[in-house]
Amino acid sequence: MGICKYPYLWNDRAPTVLGDGVIFLLKDARDQSYKVPLSLFPMFLRPELHGVRAVIEAFSDEGALVRSDHEAAGVGFVKETGTCTALDLTVTVALGKAGTAKTNYTLDRWE
Repeated sequence: MGICKYPYLWNDRAPTVLGDGVIFLLKDARDQSYKVPLSLFPMFLRPELHGVRAVIEAFSDEGALVRSDHEAAGVGFVKETGTCTALDLTVTVALGKAGTAKTNYTLDRWE
């Protein structure tokens, strides 16, 4: 478990149009989506590649990420301007033979 800034903020980079935010990394977290696209976001393209944006989007949507035992996953939280919107997070922990335990968290401020 851990907390880190979004990759586009690493190395003390200033927040972009995507905003300031963190990812709460959770052990054994996995995206439960049936198909996770390649996530090649055209907004991150170098200017000279904008002419082939549609091709990159189509390639990203048709492909799927290969799962790894060493991937990091969790929940993202982005600082909002103005009024902060609360994020409700439920974490379920497997306790082996004892079953599971659930804990609820409400993230309601950015300090």
